[in-house]
Amino acid sequence: SPLSMMSLLVLISSQHFLRKIKTNNMKQELLDQIKVIIAEEFGVLPEMLIGSRQSDYVSTARHVLSMTLYNLGLSTVAVGSIIGKDHSTVIHSKKVYYNLCRTDEYYKLKAEEVERKVNVLIFG
Repeated sequence: SPLSMMSLLVLISSQHFLRKIKTNNMKQELLDQIKVIIAEEFGVLPEMLIGSRQSDYVSTARHVLSMTLYNLGLSTVAVGSIIGKDHSTVIHSKKVYYNLCRTDEYYKLKAEEVERKVNVLIFG
């Protein structure tokens, strides 16, 4: 796996994440914080990660958001509803994400930094 730390912590972090989001307010607050982390790392506004913007720099950041949420235990349907996309788009996003991590060192470093920051957010 391109991100070995993520693959080791997926189960633990997803269980912790799902326990942490008992209420809709907590869920939204945590999701907003994750969006801010990714937006800052990729130089976009958090609101640009949701919806139909298709520029390369926004879509690459959206791939990281999709995979972050998926790796935290959310289904492709749940991730799709959060980012305003169909679940099949999330499945495609997974393929693009792993391909970029394998072929683009800069993208991989950005994705790993997001992973590190999200783990700090969740684990404290």
